[in-house]
Amino acid sequence: MPVGSNREPRLMPLPPWRTLPIPLLTGIFAAAFVVTSGSGMPALAASHRLVSDDLAAVGFDAQTLAEGKLDAPPTGPTYVSFVDVPQPGGDRITHSHVAGFVYTLSGVARVTLADGSSTDLNPGAASFFIGDNVSHTHENPTAVDNEWLFISLRPASARATPLPIPGASTAYATDDLADLPQGPTTERLMLVTLQPGGHDAPHANGGIETLYVLQGTVRLQLTDQSITVDAGQGFSHPPATPIQAINDGTTRSQMLAHFVTPDDQPFRTDLDHAP
Repeated sequence: MPVGSNREPRLMPLPPWRTLPIPLLTGIFAAAFVVTSGSGMPALAASHRLVSDDLAAVGFDAQTLAEGKLDAPPTGPTYVSFVDVPQPGGDRITHSHVAGFVYTLSGVARVTLADGSSTDLNPGAASFFIGDNVSHTHENPTAVDNEWLFISLRPASARATPLPIPGASTAYATDDLADLPQGPTTERLMLVTLQPGGHDAPHANGGIETLYVLQGTVRLQLTDQSITVDAGQGFSHPPATPIQAINDGTTRSQMLAHFVTPDDQPFRTDLDHAP
């Protein structure tokens, strides 16, 4: 599923955490299952070992970095992309494009909107949502090069369009997703950490979730299979997919989680059984 490079991003300090809110899931909608392909394909784990009978999250933290509203997602097939942008010190870029999130990997990334409001983004601590076709400026306000990700839901036709920023590359992209329900939709970006031996509670989401591992390794337990995702790799799954994130390693793992959830669907629910 990855498109473009699969290089490991720079590590960044972990931010403070707060507990992930977990609303009840009262409805689900169908979508085609998304699998990975290409050079950055996550590996199937050697075994399907489940975690303990305790289904509560252990050694797991998540922080909502930012969220934004769409009147409706793009029509037709779509995909989610994580575009890596290195920006030299003092550089400025002004443009508009599809809605999405800026997440800083290193240095300082400043986002300024057309109304003059400005936000400086430090590594790992925050993100910024830019609305669809909103004119804005990306600026590196220091003399030191920075690096940031732009995470967005795009129409499939955009795959053939060259990236508008010199030096930018696609770190990860999903395969085409099934047509999304039209109507008000929320995009959400979260930063997740798993301590060594930690795991999330088994759960299902009301929308599409796309994960991108920043550091360490994460094992995703799905129904009847385990998939191991390393730093610089990603994985996407449709709504109503039972899933559990597990860190089997000896160092903590960190990943970004991007969600596209119709407003008439709840965000997430815990399950009373392992996937």
